[in-house]
Amino acid sequence: MCGGAPKVDNSAANAAAAEAAAARAREEQRAADIASGQASINSNFSQFNDDFYDGRSQAYQDYATPQLTDQFDEAQKNLTFNLARGGNLKSQAGIDQVAKLAKQFAFQEANVLSEADRQRQALQTSVNNERQSLFNQLDASADPTAAANGALTQSNFLSTQTPNFSPLGDLFQNVALTGANNYMAGSQYADADRYAREFELNTPGLSKSGTGKVFN
Repeated sequence: MCGGAPKVDNSAANAAAAEAAAARAREEQRAADIASGQASINSNFSQFNDDFYDGRSQAYQDYATPQLTDQFDEAQKNLTFNLARGGNLKSQAGIDQVAKLAKQFAFQEANVLSEADRQRQALQTSVNNERQSLFNQLDASADPTAAANGALTQSNFLSTQTPNFSPLGDLFQNVALTGANNYMAGSQYADADRYAREFELNTPGLSKSGTGKVFN
C-alpha cells in the first residue's frame, strides 16, 4: 500500500487569484487612464484664470461705457437746452434736474460695473461646467485620448467665442422728459407774460402785475 498526502486541486483558487490580480491590474490601469485624462483636461483649461475672466469683465465695460457716455452727453445737452428755452436753467428746479441727471449717470455707471461682474461670473460658471462635464465623461469611459481631444476642442471654443452683449436701453429718458416738461411750462408762462404785457392784464402766478383794461 502506497502512502503519502492526497493531491489537492488548486486550480480553482489559482484561477480566482489570477482573476483578482487581473481585476486589480485593470483597475490600476483605469485609474492611470483617468489620471492621464484629468491631467489633459486641467492642462487645456489652465488658460482660464483670473486674467481671462477679468478680460470678459473689461470687454463688457469697453462695450457699454461708450454707450452710457454718449447717452449722458446727449441727455445733458437736451436738458440744458430745454431748461434754457424755458427760462429755468438757473432756477432751483433747473439745478435740481441737472443734479438728478448726474445722479442717474452715477447709478447707471454702477450698473455697468455690476453687469460686467455678472458677465465675468457667467463665463466662469460656463467654463467650470464644461470642465466638470469632461470629468464626468472621463469617469464613465476611462478614455484618456477622448478626454484630451474633448478638452482641446472645448477649451479652444471657450477661449475664442465672441460674447453677445445686449445694447443699453434708453437710460435717461425720464430726465429728458422732465426737462422737456420744464421747457413747456416755462414757455407757457413766458407766453402768458407777453400777453399780459401787451394787454396790461394781471397774470396769475407771475410777479408782474397790471391795472388791466376793459375792452368793449
